Amino acid sequence: HGDLAPADNEIWLSWYPDGGEGVFAWAQPQYRASEADGAVQVRVHHLRGWGPCSADLLGVAGGSAAPATAGSDYPSAPVSLPFVDQDRSQQAFFPITPDGVPEPAESFGLSLTNRTGGVGLLDGTSNTILIGEELATGACGFPQAEVHVREGQTAWLEVRRLRAGTAQMALPWRIARTGTASPLEDLQVISGTAYLGPNETSTFIQIPILEDGDFEGGESFTVSLSDAPQAGAIVDGSSNTLLVVEDNDYFVPLAGKYCGLIDTGGWGALIKCTITGLGSASGTVDYQGARYSFRGAFDASGQLVAAFSRNNRASLGLRLQFAQGWAACTASLRDPEGEWADGVVRRLPYDRRKSPAPQAGVYTIWCQGQGAGGVSVPGAFTSTVLGDGSVRFVGRLADNTVTSFSGAIGQADPDGGGAGECVFMASLYGKGGNLYGTLDFGLGPQQPGSDTWLGWLKPWRARDTYYPALPFQACLSAPVRFTPPTGGDRVTDGLTASFGDGSVRFINGGTPLDGTSNTLLVSEQNRVTFPSGNPHNCSITINPKTGWFSGRIAPSFAPATPFYGVFLQGGYDLGRGFWLGDRRAGEVIIDDF
Repeated sequence: HGDLAPADNEIWLSWYPDGGEGVFAWAQPQYRASEADGAVQVRVHHLRGWGPCSADLLGVAGGSAAPATAGSDYPSAPVSLPFVDQDRSQQAFFPITPDGVPEPAESFGLSLTNRTGGVGLLDGTSNTILIGEELATGACGFPQAEVHVREGQTAWLEVRRLRAGTAQMALPWRIARTGTASPLEDLQVISGTAYLGPNETSTFIQIPILEDGDFEGGESFTVSLSDAPQAGAIVDGSSNTLLVVEDNDYFVPLAGKYCGLIDTGGWGALIKCTITGLGSASGTVDYQGARYSFRGAFDASGQLVAAFSRNNRASLGLRLQFAQGWAACTASLRDPEGEWADGVVRRLPYDRRKSPAPQAGVYTIWCQGQGAGGVSVPGAFTSTVLGDGSVRFVGRLADNTVTSFSGAIGQADPDGGGAGECVFMASLYGKGGNLYGTLDFGLGPQQPGSDTWLGWLKPWRARDTYYPALPFQACLSAPVRFTPPTGGDRVTDGLTASFGDGSVRFINGGTPLDGTSNTLLVSEQNRVTFPSGNPHNCSITINPKTGWFSGRIAPSFAPATPFYGVFLQGGYDLGRGFWLGDRRAGEVIIDDF
């Protein structure tokens, strides 16, 4: 080395004779693997020799960890490791068998047996395989904690390998319900198995989302990898993601006019509004003799909220809520001095030219008071339905109050719950009371309406004591189509097959006249005449165009008393109304007794 410093390293040279068989040696003394890998890759060197040779890799007990079990954690059969000419080293894959049982790390050794070609084994070398179960971390999982998808689309959830490895993995998954979600209603599938192929680092789970058509807001599901691994998959039960389904159903307004009624138990609230194609709305609410205006817009869920201030009183609240995007909505009125009350607001579908109302015509209204102490016939009304679905009412209440009001026929329910419903409300007694309700006009002559109801609220005043009635009455009611007579026909043709003899009776009036009867005759000209023997001087006038009748009885021993009513055709074939009586309104019936 001359003047150089002494050497600080050494080089050892080894040699082997030409044509020697050589020895096998392990490239490293220990390998780590997991059940998720499915196999461990080892390398063996061929040293100090040439030529073809081979050996078998055989699993044996060994290592410092818990002993692995042959046939359960690794195969009992050997794995062949061949060498050809000039091969200096070879790799081999020794299988690791997943048993699906959570357990601590295990170990076993590898032995080179059945060596051929005269190859020896390098002294001092050995090999240990350490199987790390790695219970704290799954072999795969979701890279996203939350995934969003719209109704009607497919959710794509990525699953990635969390550790190194190239083995194929089976990934069972399932869905758990959270919040308001319902897997069987919103999803086509609720479980399945995804697969990671050899050398693949990620795959996707596809979950189709159904379009249910409901306004429901966001929903969510938890997607979890199963805790029962298959084909080498290790999952720890915490690998999951939240799938958020965003509602795809938005309120699409059906432009037009709407009308509805809310019954607050004595007071009616009449709602009228107009909705534009953009979802804005304006309208009015008639309640307790006052009219309130509102303006606003429906949100994505089909809801509009409005408030109305009142002088020195708590404000009113109104909520309109469409459901399923159909041409009707639920209306709720909140009076802080009372309770919530609900009703239905319907679209007014008819147009005189484009879609005339099939209910057009003349009607008389049948009504029947309900409850103890109620007036049998609390009112008599006639109505006319025009081609645009508007309805005009004229009538008289049983306390001798004349009233006229209007309404409109709304959209029929698809389930037949309301065929041709008309809502109305009329203020009475200087806005101190009201008459309100619904009438079902059906869908034309072939489909008549059904019984509905009306409410009558009147204030208690001293001057009303002559005709007392309950402060509030709930009454059954029904419109009956009226066909005016033509030619020689008479209004009362349905009463009798004879020339028209009938009787008029006054009952339930609380007077000596109860139950009396007077024979009347209706001529071809719809004029009423009486034969001799009319002790109570009864007179009647009939309007053949509307079916309305009015008259009075004037006996010599009592003041004259008026009465009013309408003729009901079809299944009724009678005239029915009320007379004022002494204490309360009684009932007047014209029929072929």
